[in-house]
Parts: sequence; structure tokens; C-alpha cells
Amino acid sequence: MTVKELIKHLQKVQNKEMTVVVNGYEDGFDDIKDPKVVATYEQVNPNWYNGKYEQIFSGQDGTIMLLLPR
Repeated sequence: MTVKELIKHLQKVQNKEMTVVVNGYEDGFDDIKDPKVVATYEQVNPNWYNGKYEQIFSGQDGTIMLLLPR
């Protein structure tokens, strides 16, 4: 999902004071903590228990993404 697509979804929400949450580690939900922009790359055939993207550190090329950590 792009930021533009996320904004489009959020604009449809009537209650602008609604809390935004992310999935919990195993069950339930957690608050979003300190959104930030990170550089990432897409993994080829990641293990099922890992995320699709991996963070890049200095000196590597990648894609900039918005991270909404829990």
C-alpha cells in the first residue's frame, strides 16, 4: 500500500479521533509507536516467519518506505 492509498482510506473514516492499531505479536492489537521512514529491499523467497522486506543500512540501495511499528 502506498501513502497515497493509505490517505485515501483514512479520508473515508468519519471519526477522526479513532485509534489506529497494528496486529499484536501473537494475538490482539497494539498501538502504533513512532512512525518513521526506512530504506528497505524486497527479499527473494523469505522464510515464512520473516517479513517480505528487510531494512537496508548505509551504503546500500533500496526503496524508501513508511514504517508503522508496534
